[in-house]
Amino acid sequence: MSKDQVRFVLTDPNRIFLALLTLHIPALYDSTETKKHASPDDPYATKWLAMHTAGYGPYHVESLQAGQEAVFIANPNYVFDKPFYTRIIWREVPSAATRVALVRTGQVQYAEQIPLQQIKDLKADRSVKVESVAAPGAATLRMNPRMPPFDRVEVRQAVAYAIDYDAIGEAVFFALGTRSRSMLNPPIPGAINAYRYETDYNKAKQLLAEAGYPNGIDVTLEYSNNWWWEEPLALQAQSSLARAGIRVTPKRIPSTEMNSRRAINVWTLPFMTHLTSSFVPDPSYNMFLTAHCKGGSNVNGNCNPKLDQLIDASVVERDNTKWLKLVAEAQELQAQYATFVETFLPGTHEVFVACVNGFMWRPHNRLVWKDLACSR
Repeated sequence: MSKDQVRFVLTDPNRIFLALLTLHIPALYDSTETKKHASPDDPYATKWLAMHTAGYGPYHVESLQAGQEAVFIANPNYVFDKPFYTRIIWREVPSAATRVALVRTGQVQYAEQIPLQQIKDLKADRSVKVESVAAPGAATLRMNPRMPPFDRVEVRQAVAYAIDYDAIGEAVFFALGTRSRSMLNPPIPGAINAYRYETDYNKAKQLLAEAGYPNGIDVTLEYSNNWWWEEPLALQAQSSLARAGIRVTPKRIPSTEMNSRRAINVWTLPFMTHLTSSFVPDPSYNMFLTAHCKGGSNVNGNCNPKLDQLIDASVVERDNTKWLKLVAEAQELQAQYATFVETFLPGTHEVFVACVNGFMWRPHNRLVWKDLACSR
């Protein structure tokens, strides 16, 4: 085997493996350059890499001001086609309205995380270009089954029945979203319509009574600003859930607190907003990540041994028919277990000035700068 080849030898069949190779992380580093900045206290040069790049991609970091901006320059040694942009400034602009104004006036060529209300207006503006993809990433409400009252499946199912999905689709996602029907989202193979909850306040009240809460429950719904839709979704859920006797107090917390409290093996959030998405379009990978007891993104502490068995079996199953059956059973079980309230896939909506072309959506749902060019 030549020095520029890599061979992987697996001990067991693994359906995830080939799909996993499409993931953009972990990155490959130039070990020669990185070792120049290593020290006995920092043998992997992590401190230097926090402010610099030593990769083989189309861009390198020129400067970084945490929380303000990062400047990237084209890598002169990039072995593939040279990118159109030789220098990119990535700037933090907290206000969505300001980001829209900057791209509309041509002061910037791209803006992200624009609320759908503004996306709807921008689609009619000839000075900008909106690229939309019904990409994976569902806006969800997560319930922690390790914490009362969500330790009762009837309570979790009651919440799912007490959501006004039509109102959320209109008021939060402005009819531009797509109902989420599974923990697997398109274009992941094997996704089925497993999430069949529809608004039914009487059913929700009945389930609460069965769980021992005939007079309803009082809960706090925590949200942050990681995604633009969190606050409007929390407020809409508060209004809807009240009709079934689920009295919700929305509580906004800093995104740093949200991220730390939903970390694996922490899970101190009983009820929260969260976007579920997979960077790898493989059902077993996605299910393991978000719903397996050992999953790295299992942010609400879900631990169901039967579900784990189905997911584990799907990873090694070679027969396609049996594999799809396992994937479907896992989705059905997770929906019945009801730790996620699936609402809508907001989609990915990228906003550019009109001259930019070349956008291509990828499963990791991140903008790839080397794809882009401006033709005036």
